[in-house]
Amino acid sequence: MDLFEELENMAINAADECGLELQPDEDEIARWQKLFVYTYSEAVEQITSQKNDYSRCKVPDDLWDLVKSQKEAQGYSREAYEHEIRTGGRPTVSNDHCVVTGISASQASATYLVLLEGILSTPEMIQATTKLPEPPQAVQASSENGDSVFCRIDGKIKQAIENWLSQQKSTFRPTFVRLSKAKKDLAPTSIHPTLGMESTLPQHRPSLSQTSFSPLQDEYPVWYFFYGTLANSAFLTHLLALPEAESPLLIPANILRGMVKTWQNKYNALVDGASTGSVHGLAYRVTTKEREEALLLYETEKYEVPLDPSHNFSRAVDFIRDAATKGAYLAVLPEYHLTNWAPEDPQFFPLCKQWNDYLHRYTELAKELGICIVPGTIVETHRDAETGEEQLHNVAYFIDDKGEVLSRHPERPHLTSSTHSPHETFQTPLGPAGILICWDLAFPEAFRELIAKGAKLVIIPTFWTHADCSDYGLSKNPMSEKLFLESTITSRAFENTCAVVFVNAGAPPEKEKSAWIGLSRVAMPFVGALGDETKDTNKEGMSVVDVDMEMVEEAENNYKVRADIEGVGWHYTYRHQGGGKVD
Repeated sequence: MDLFEELENMAINAADECGLELQPDEDEIARWQKLFVYTYSEAVEQITSQKNDYSRCKVPDDLWDLVKSQKEAQGYSREAYEHEIRTGGRPTVSNDHCVVTGISASQASATYLVLLEGILSTPEMIQATTKLPEPPQAVQASSENGDSVFCRIDGKIKQAIENWLSQQKSTFRPTFVRLSKAKKDLAPTSIHPTLGMESTLPQHRPSLSQTSFSPLQDEYPVWYFFYGTLANSAFLTHLLALPEAESPLLIPANILRGMVKTWQNKYNALVDGASTGSVHGLAYRVTTKEREEALLLYETEKYEVPLDPSHNFSRAVDFIRDAATKGAYLAVLPEYHLTNWAPEDPQFFPLCKQWNDYLHRYTELAKELGICIVPGTIVETHRDAETGEEQLHNVAYFIDDKGEVLSRHPERPHLTSSTHSPHETFQTPLGPAGILICWDLAFPEAFRELIAKGAKLVIIPTFWTHADCSDYGLSKNPMSEKLFLESTITSRAFENTCAVVFVNAGAPPEKEKSAWIGLSRVAMPFVGALGDETKDTNKEGMSVVDVDMEMVEEAENNYKVRADIEGVGWHYTYRHQGGGKVD
């Protein structure tokens, strides 16, 4: 489409919308909720966004006349049909994707804090909307922005609040904060839970004379058994924020009827074993509830982002809007920011099928704010052309300030890119750039391939935690992964004369003492790490950084790394296709 056609299209759209009310029609909202599985507030947002997008391509009259009868019979309006064409359609109910109206047991038992504000400003209001027998527990919180009051709720109450808001056709969006905390549920009248023993069997039931069991739920001191990361004095000192004079006393111990299994190919879990089974580890005596809380918050849900892409997307949008108001021209999010990586969860595949909808919403946001966005990685579902098998792809996109996707970077097997699918450099409004994902950072070859093709900006969305280090490494240095990242990111900027944008997942509220690393930063040659709000912390947050790309040019003038790579007879030609400069 040329410039004059684009201007004419915008004029037509503006004329069509002239005089229309800002608030969408209730019937149209209900239509979009049914067709695209939106909540009430999401439907309002999508309809309004489409009406205000004067540059959108409308369905031509002749095409609409051709399909009108069929589409209206299916429940579509012309505007809904345009939305489906533009977005690829948000998944509706089908055999391979059912919209889950219930929630899993793990989601139902999850703990949330909901901020008391707006139409949910008191515990009694939450009680009324969710029909609870009594108001939920209120929790006072303090931050640099002042004091706030939250209510502690579970996943079932959270869903009830969202359902009530949708039924009320309310555009109010409550603030939910997920509290990820391992469970402790000790029965006062039985041995439940005891490893390798079923407390309901007759031989394990209490005698009539036995009325209590120790330890009780809130009894201190209490012994904890460690067999992995926590079986390390230095790491435990850091986690519990113990004073230097108080070194934790770890006593060698065995636990019977247990075994250690690997979960998600990464994490160790202590599970029921044979009656002869035994696991070696260390015992630690926890003396206070506060220290126990720190342990429970650490050993929780394996540091996962909650499977709540709608909530996570809203949180990401808040950060991006804030960045735009502060003058940022590029916003980068962490890896797995919408869904985490949890293919064993039955809801994971259905949620990942919504990837195209979220990608479209990010393109619309980029266009609205005039900002470039790298939305971390988005986990997508695709069917293999040969086998028909459904596969998951972990993909990073670069979206420019006009909402156009300039690059799609799928995660790939490490050290295979030059012979199978090369790392590509692409042009952006900020100059030539490349994208790597997480563990790619460990390989200098990936950076060499990008700068050989002219990249001066390398963006790395990441999900990296202390748990990525082995038990042996943690025993030598509990902050080993932090040292790895701080050293490597700066080295890559110097040795490749480029700017490195490294964005890692930050710890949610109340989880700063867990395995999250954070350390998001921009690394530049000569000066190292930039980003005061995030570069030295693992807390969730945002840094807005002024990047002077002239520094990259001066670094190349000084170190001449690119000049050496492009030179004929470059010593390290083994890595690059054809040797010397890669075209």
